[in-house]
Amino acid sequence: MLRRLTAWLPCLALAGLLAGCYTAGNNSSLSAPIPAPSPAGLPLTDAGSVPGCAVGGKQVAVDLPTVLRLAGGHNLDVRMIREGMREAHAKMVHAGQWLLPTVKPGVRFNNVSGDVQGTDGTIVDVDKENAFVGAHVVMEWEIGEGIYSALAAQRRADARRADLQAGFNDAALRAAEAYMDLLQAQGESVVADASCVLYGTFVEETTAQAEVGGGFRGDILAAKARLAHAKVLQAKAREHVQIASVRLREILDLPSHVTLVAAEPQPAPLALIDPNCDERNLIAEALAARPEIRSARGDSRAALAEHDRTTTGVLFPDVRVGYDGGLFGDGFSDLDGTSRLGVGLEWKIGRGGIGDSSRQAATASRVRRSRLRVQQVRQTVIREVTASKAALQARQTAMSHAQSGAADAAEALGLY
Repeated sequence: MLRRLTAWLPCLALAGLLAGCYTAGNNSSLSAPIPAPSPAGLPLTDAGSVPGCAVGGKQVAVDLPTVLRLAGGHNLDVRMIREGMREAHAKMVHAGQWLLPTVKPGVRFNNVSGDVQGTDGTIVDVDKENAFVGAHVVMEWEIGEGIYSALAAQRRADARRADLQAGFNDAALRAAEAYMDLLQAQGESVVADASCVLYGTFVEETTAQAEVGGGFRGDILAAKARLAHAKVLQAKAREHVQIASVRLREILDLPSHVTLVAAEPQPAPLALIDPNCDERNLIAEALAARPEIRSARGDSRAALAEHDRTTTGVLFPDVRVGYDGGLFGDGFSDLDGTSRLGVGLEWKIGRGGIGDSSRQAATASRVRRSRLRVQQVRQTVIREVTASKAALQARQTAMSHAQSGAADAAEALGLY
């Protein structure tokens, strides 16, 4: 019995480790995040179903689709990006209101007494007063500033919407990776627990043989040393489970008393793309679809509109229209109707207007920098696609070897 235990312990451990890396489940696909359910609606499992992961007597079991939904609605980074998009939308609405007039209704009373200078230069002693009740309407249209500012604000709002989609994608990816880490940690913990049980049995068998005179004390000590090492690995495996659970909980922004447990027994391979697809086609699709590129292009187009405001927009005149209408008289008891209208066109020359070369140089630099940013994002996307394609092919090979090794280990275990 002792010889058999010694022989099949490594086989069982290898089978458990390989099984944690491979499963022949159905292919799944990631989808865009949808509105997240309430954490209170997640399924609960009894405490202790996963060793080293029980907090407060209950654990929350989540699967990958639930994790992806929570990542789309509860992640703090996504919520911050969403607020940035709302701010950009509000600025766009505000910039589009440049045509609206300013209306100032009110009451005005003036009283003058003492010496004043007349229009002919003489000083006279006067005592007069007047009152006005009505509204002062002002329409100031900085045509070039208004047009290009509204255009830039609209393009930045489009860029922030693309940022939100990129934030959804990034949060879903990080949540999925954290879930897979938790799933792997739980599998390693199960293998560590099984190893402790087996080495404990090994110690009992060795001790029993020594008591009947058929064993050596050195074998007992060696078996106990192996058991102690297995318990160290067990403690580390449980620690990894707790750390992985905390990291996933943080990404999903769930309460601190929630302990997450992966509901699936083993990780399943996700087939998101055809591994035999031409890499050039994948890069072309990524460059056309990735929201990070749309965001960078939106910022670049907004910078171009701001530059056009300093070169073309300043050529448009500023239109100013003022109108006063209401009742006017020498007192509130003697008021008659009155109105006054003024219209003017103005051009600004110099600082902030026509010929402001420093302002134009600054906005032109921002345009060039934003275009360089677009190139950087494109290069990042190409690198990510290329690296992911290589990683996919390597992991497919590794999974094939793992499947073969698991089958061999299981067959070897059956021979003992």
